[in-house]
Amino acid sequence: MSRIKEKFTELEVRNEKALIAYIMAGFPNEKSTLATVRGLVKGGVDIIELGFPFSDPLADGPVIQNASLISLENGTKINSFFNTVTKIRKETDIPLILMTYTNILYSRGYQKFISDAKKAGKNVKGKDFDHKDRKFKSVKKNRGNDGKGTKREGKKKYRTSKS
Repeated sequence: MSRIKEKFTELEVRNEKALIAYIMAGFPNEKSTLATVRGLVKGGVDIIELGFPFSDPLADGPVIQNASLISLENGTKINSFFNTVTKIRKETDIPLILMTYTNILYSRGYQKFISDAKKAGKNVKGKDFDHKDRKFKSVKKNRGNDGKGTKREGKKKYRTSKS
């Protein structure tokens, strides 16, 4: 059973709701991220959503957009993100939800991202990454990827006409 499912089961037994907090990894730096996680755990949060910054965070509001851009400007990269997750995991077993844009998974390769998340100490489960799932197969088929995290050769080129 995943840490998330265990937490919700525990809360259900106590007839309680979950307190879930979101923080941007690397905002404003890794040291602050770790201190914030420690504070949230000490304060009684049940689950932490740890966001990975994205260079074009259009689906987020202005606060998360700003945190994302500052995190990137201060050098947060995918490897440092997983390093932060590893450090968090050494200190606490709190359920973590790794939040990012699909673009990040696509460019890194879905399987590589999942593998790196597991190595960092994150339980990766769920239908979102189930290869037998029809939606996932459709995404793989339509994203121009062979499903192994490597791009196919022979990309189509499109011409635009000048008016």
